[in-house]
Amino acid sequence: MQFISERIRFILYWLRYLNDFLYDHIRFVKYSNTEYTYIRNTDKLVAKIISLYHVIEKGLSIDRPRLRFGVPRIKMLMRYIAIYSGRVDRGNWDIQVVSSLKVLREYSKFNKDRGADSLLVDEFLKDYSDVLEVEHIKGGTKALDLDEFFSQEAPLFDTVVSLRSSVRNFGVGEVALADVHSAIALAQQSPSTCNRQSSRVLITKDRIQIDELLALQGGANGFSEQINCLLVICSDLSCYQGPGDRTSGIIDGSLFGMSFLHAATRYKIASIPLNWSKNYKDDIKLRAMISFPDSYAVLFFVGLGVFKNNVRVPCSTKNSTHEICMNIEVI
Repeated sequence: MQFISERIRFILYWLRYLNDFLYDHIRFVKYSNTEYTYIRNTDKLVAKIISLYHVIEKGLSIDRPRLRFGVPRIKMLMRYIAIYSGRVDRGNWDIQVVSSLKVLREYSKFNKDRGADSLLVDEFLKDYSDVLEVEHIKGGTKALDLDEFFSQEAPLFDTVVSLRSSVRNFGVGEVALADVHSAIALAQQSPSTCNRQSSRVLITKDRIQIDELLALQGGANGFSEQINCLLVICSDLSCYQGPGDRTSGIIDGSLFGMSFLHAATRYKIASIPLNWSKNYKDDIKLRAMISFPDSYAVLFFVGLGVFKNNVRVPCSTKNSTHEICMNIEVI
């Protein structure tokens, strides 16, 4: 009788939550980018340009980039920039599109410096020489000078936030678990819905486990062997209740995760967040690979390693505050 009662309760709750999840699903399908050949919405076009140029930035920031890497992505990026250029007057270009040209210029220089030509990119950039002269907008990679930072026993928050970057080229040495736990303890000061404290962290320093997990995640190609400590950031769904909490675990876990990345930097640990934006099949594979409670929702991975001075990291210009802020108006 209890079994039947539990099944009925599950079905009732499933029906109760269905409309809310369908609402989210419909909104995502409606407003996310579902066009790939010709993107009609210019905001979506800029987002696609950003995602493509960041792939090139990442490639330039690993230890030994392959010559002429990413040619299919390069061609796609140039095609989207050309589409954008045909729509928007150059005096009104989005700074992210300008950044994409700076990334292509660094890509060309990288190849030329190593004796490889990049004629396709060079010919493309000739048409945008005036845009490339805009100096205050950055794009490509930069070197982190860490000497002063390492000399500070307790660096200021502004310094930590400004210095934190996703690292894809780690130094030699092991990350101390004691420092990882200290960073996690700081991250636990992050706010959470009704103080639920649902964030959970799975940690491994086992080389075989790290390699297998990163192979499944798929975003650390070219530097995965340099990561010597891997974290899986999760949220425990058992801490929540009702359809209003359907995104609370993602929100709370993301707040925790960002706090951890800053805390790791404060403890002189280099880090790289790696998204778990995977389909359900990969999520099932992950749960078959390692043991953790079924109620844990996996949010993202964090690869950890040792900083090395003058490591190169992506440096494209961030959107200005006036572009991302707007006044609330009464409808």
